[in-house]
Amino acid sequence: MISPLTIGRDLAGATWGVPGEEDADLGVADYVCDELHWAVRETLRASGQASLTMAGWCIGAALAAIYTALHPDGPVRNLAVLTMPHDTHGSLYSSWVGREAFDVKKVANAYEGVPGNLVDRANKFMKPVTNYVTTRRKLFESASAGTANRVAYQSMAKWVGDNPRFPAAAFSDWITWVYKENRLAKGTLRLRGRLVDYAAIPRQSVLVVTAAADHIAPREGTLPFLNIVTTDDLTYLDRPGGHIGLDGRVEGPHPDLAGYRGLDGQALRGLTPPHRAGRHRYPGAPPLSIPLRFRTGARR
Repeated sequence: MISPLTIGRDLAGATWGVPGEEDADLGVADYVCDELHWAVRETLRASGQASLTMAGWCIGAALAAIYTALHPDGPVRNLAVLTMPHDTHGSLYSSWVGREAFDVKKVANAYEGVPGNLVDRANKFMKPVTNYVTTRRKLFESASAGTANRVAYQSMAKWVGDNPRFPAAAFSDWITWVYKENRLAKGTLRLRGRLVDYAAIPRQSVLVVTAAADHIAPREGTLPFLNIVTTDDLTYLDRPGGHIGLDGRVEGPHPDLAGYRGLDGQALRGLTPPHRAGRHRYPGAPPLSIPLRFRTGARR
């Protein structure tokens, strides 16, 4: 999908699509090495550009970073990763699915594709009171006071409730490699025999965004990524809020993102001065909003 944004950029959105039973054997390598590669090719063809900005959210952020590392001399000029899982050691997710008692093969093989609502329930049970009580209480209170923003609530609820199935092979790969074996942090992940080395990202402009209250991809798990990438053009933002609240369904792009260019191939610039690992600070960044839901590879 190529469509103009109000900020004057072309946007190609790559999502899971709707994986069927025939997609059960698609693994992480298939999405990164084939599906995402095809998506990049078609984006460049449709836009008529020679380079692009790749932005990823959550799992999509990790896949975007992996793709860029595997193609350091490729067309990705700017890389933006938001709420990206990297070092999962000690995370709540890791304590649930990383332990030996969690049989990922049994779960994956029970379905042609792990139901999206099953993953959604797991995410919500990480903060059950917030997700099942507080959100509804706040909605009731705002509706009673006549201050409820119906458009904002419905937009966010629809986005959060859009949960396609997780292909069985990809689910097994992701849980095993990222949570059980922590391969990204250890630098041992290989896709089709090629080592994923984030140090091979030397020339791209890189934007890393974390959420201080993120319980799905905790900030502490993302920060080691900053120590690995070797680019001199690195911008890091930490902002208040959680994993979902970082999205911003209604307000649109934050003004501070105006200096960041999209598919026209200009360099990422303008939010905070780039700073390298070992000198990280956590600026009191304003809320960040990007009208982008880039989660994983795209189906042709």
